[in-house]
Amino acid sequence: MLGLRSTDLTWSNTVTAQDAQLTVNGVTLYSASNNVQDAVPGVDMSLIATTSSEVQATVNRDDAAIADKAQAFIDGYNGAVAYYNLHTKWDPDEGIRGALVGDGTVRAVMGKLGVMISSQYSLGNTLDALSQVGISTERDGTLALDRTDFIDQLGAYYGDVVDLFTEDSGPLGSLRDQLEDVYLDPYEGPLKSRTDSLE
Repeated sequence: MLGLRSTDLTWSNTVTAQDAQLTVNGVTLYSASNNVQDAVPGVDMSLIATTSSEVQATVNRDDAAIADKAQAFIDGYNGAVAYYNLHTKWDPDEGIRGALVGDGTVRAVMGKLGVMISSQYSLGNTLDALSQVGISTERDGTLALDRTDFIDQLGAYYGDVVDLFTEDSGPLGSLRDQLEDVYLDPYEGPLKSRTDSLE
């Protein structure tokens, strides 16, 4: 054993910890860590050195990540279509009759959704339909994404593609409103009427 007593060791604090300070577009910001998040929305920055000079930062768009988001939407939509196709299957020879066979309400809902996905929308842009950004409708009603075409259109018409996915009057906005305001209306929507008829 070294035989050290508590009085043998002394500690001194030579550097006082401070928050990192940076200026972004003329606004001074402080961070308790050198890893700064959302000083610029959606951008993470790592501070590695001090400087009094202006630093030019270039942020590149991640088109592959945007394509992944589009694919996630398509996967969700295709899940609903697959569920509908499964439960409307009818094969008298095999004794198969899906629970939704002959259900006009559900058939109308799915038909309307398909029309909305494939329609054109007046957004004041060059691109006005999902079919123009690599999203196609298959024979079974599911959607397919051509990633190469989608990414090409992002490069050429980025704003148009964003509008198709985010504008309230675009295909996804209209789809959302239709689901919320009509089909999921707890008072007068078709699904509410169908539920009442089964009670």
